[in-house]
Amino acid sequence: MLKIKQVFFYLIVFSLLIALSLPNTLAQTKQAKSKTATKPNQQQATTKPSTEAKLQEIDKKEPDRTSQTHSQFIISASFSQDGSKLLSSSVDGTVRLWDVKTGKQLKCFNINKYVISKIAISPNGKLALLTAFLGHTLYILDLSTGKELYQFSYDSDILTMSFLPDNYKVAVYVRGYFCLLDIKKKKEIYRLTNMSPSSNIINPSLNRYLAMSQMRSSDSFSLVDINTFKEIREFRGHTELIETIAISPDASIAVSTSFDNTLRVWDVETGKILKQQDIKNIRNSFISKILISKDNKFALFSGKGGNDSSLGDDPPPVKRRELPIYIFNIKEGKQEKCFVGHKGWLFDINISSDSQRAFYIGDDGVVHTANIETGQEVNSFKIAPPRDPYKLSDFQ
Repeated sequence: MLKIKQVFFYLIVFSLLIALSLPNTLAQTKQAKSKTATKPNQQQATTKPSTEAKLQEIDKKEPDRTSQTHSQFIISASFSQDGSKLLSSSVDGTVRLWDVKTGKQLKCFNINKYVISKIAISPNGKLALLTAFLGHTLYILDLSTGKELYQFSYDSDILTMSFLPDNYKVAVYVRGYFCLLDIKKKKEIYRLTNMSPSSNIINPSLNRYLAMSQMRSSDSFSLVDINTFKEIREFRGHTELIETIAISPDASIAVSTSFDNTLRVWDVETGKILKQQDIKNIRNSFISKILISKDNKFALFSGKGGNDSSLGDDPPPVKRRELPIYIFNIKEGKQEKCFVGHKGWLFDINISSDSQRAFYIGDDGVVHTANIETGQEVNSFKIAPPRDPYKLSDFQ
């Protein structure tokens, strides 16, 4: 009987505790609902912070402009047309200009208000194009003074951008449409709409042509007249998505790569395929850039790591995360050799005016110069620490 009374006693106490706590619980619930109603995206912003929040978090420290190298890894780099200068941007909040021959830092610009993820340098080396990660604004920078000359704002992401050979016109591909800008007039002078979201603009050549991929279909590219913006010719032959296109300096040939695992050489005048090679065994998961030498004898492109029989009888050893740069003989229509140096993603590559040397930089933060004929490295210098592949994957 005593045990039954004890049980009833505990039940009564437990009920009283629930009754006393219920008003507070309801009040807290009501308050939480009120907060949710006034800020419906608060939870989403906490779990998935905005791009702006990420950029501000990275830029907590004032960049050291006196340092002769970036204090953090680079996320973009671009060589001048002759390969003599290099422009680089880093998450340390600076954009820096380098002399490729001496390795000396020429300029350091504090761009701490945003992280620059895409950059391009004009053919004469005097101007630069900058855009932030997932940015909708294109910034024009005077490299002699470090002053921002002008801004062009858009309603979507800027995917690619390129100076035209006259130094003062800029081709920009925004998600869904193409724009041509006149920097001197500070205005947009042409727009082409209804383009594929994955279209690209590649290598303006001799003030004549602009190569644009996927104007009509994903497996073709077109040459557009820079002055009239009319399509001159469509190039068909690839069976999968086109990755990269290069036009020779004299605008006589074009080279393209595709996810169909082929590299093709085209006659610009006729649109016919001159040479073709299977690159399945040497390609990277994505070929970021291809370039034709000034003498039209060869093309350079980056591929995946690992030894391959197509490299010849004595291929160089390739370590983990090393991405060789392959040399494709255009006349013979075959890949001949490669040179190894940079690690990780290839940011940019260029060829000297005498077609004897190649300049390239990856996310290891090292600028390399190699002899194209021998494949041997002749010079290198470090401008930034290597990128940790397990951190800040948003900037890959």
